[in-house]
Amino acid sequence: MAQAFGGANPSPGTAFSAPVVKWNNSTLVKCHPGFDSRRELQMAKIDLKKRKIRIRIRKKIKRKLAKLRQEYYLAKTREKKEEILERFKKIAPWLSEEEFLTSVKKEVK
Repeated sequence: MAQAFGGANPSPGTAFSAPVVKWNNSTLVKCHPGFDSRRELQMAKIDLKKRKIRIRIRKKIKRKLAKLRQEYYLAKTREKKEEILERFKKIAPWLSEEEFLTSVKKEVK
């Protein structure tokens, strides 16, 4: 029988235990060949950082849109409203004008 996961063959009748890796005062189990637990943890941390950055960006966009909706509601002239719609399109090009305006109408009620 070939060696599994780079460790010794388990003796018959005993449960197989994967090699244990120590890193940063925590115990990690090496679950497959070529698994670098330290690298995997670093990648997880990077993914978490990217996720937090994306959340922060989304919150900032929501705040800007809320501010623009309020300005649009308070705008008196047609030129001012068109200027606000142009700024809105730069901030959130994936939203349609109708979606932006319906949310303004909901805030009014």
